[in-house]
Amino acid sequence: MMMEMRGGDPRSMEGSNSSFDAVPPGVISTRSVGRYESVLSTRTISYIETLCGPLMESFGYESQKRRLGLAGSIRHYADVIDGAVRIPAWLIKEKYNERQATVPDHRLADDVA
Repeated sequence: MMMEMRGGDPRSMEGSNSSFDAVPPGVISTRSVGRYESVLSTRTISYIETLCGPLMESFGYESQKRRLGLAGSIRHYADVIDGAVRIPAWLIKEKYNERQATVPDHRLADDVA
């Protein structure tokens, strides 16, 4: 199925919505729909659905309740706990780094009136 992008910014016609297959500029392809299932592991998909499930459902996506088995479920919940610790720590680190960062001189522009 192919759709066309019209009515938006004319620059949007310079590209397509796909990075995995050759699609003509200005065309939206549905060929990539569901491709994640062949690229991501069941464990990774379950993790993403756990974290993003409510938001995904608000956009009409249905969660695929995957069976992970006992060992897979234990690993899944270990991943969720690990992420619950790592993500806030990463955000704190990023905020700290932003405060410490200086802008290189070549990135600064002269005052423009």
